[in-house]
Amino acid sequence: MKALAALTRLSRLSLNEKRLKLLALQADRDKLAAARDRLLREIDAEREAAAASIEGSWGFSGFLEDARLRLRVLGRDFAELYLRCFAAREEVLASFSEVKTYETIRKNHRARERAEEKLRERGETDELALEVFRRGASTGLSQAKN
Repeated sequence: MKALAALTRLSRLSLNEKRLKLLALQADRDKLAAARDRLLREIDAEREAAAASIEGSWGFSGFLEDARLRLRVLGRDFAELYLRCFAAREEVLASFSEVKTYETIRKNHRARERAEEKLRERGETDELALEVFRRGASTGLSQAKN
């Protein structure tokens, strides 16, 4: 039973570590999404500035080309991070299932121990009752003979 308790504890620790890893990956994914959103807002602001003046429109095409390249890189990084999040989520689910299995085994073991204890107590009570009955019966016979 001690080994099972240790396994359960280790599984919980492993689950917590995997949850923290998943949270870190999700935070990184959120940062990438925020960077993409900032870049899109920057593109819109530059487009408005380029539309407002001829000088601004000359540099806009170079800016737009660079921004598109950055968007592709962000998109690739976001997709990679999404896959890593998915894999981490699967690890968390597997670890959670492992913890639940150990907890169920411990619960069943405790229930079996309680049932065995009740059965032993019932046997002791039955034995005591039988002994009392025998003594009462033998006392009753000896009193009837007198």
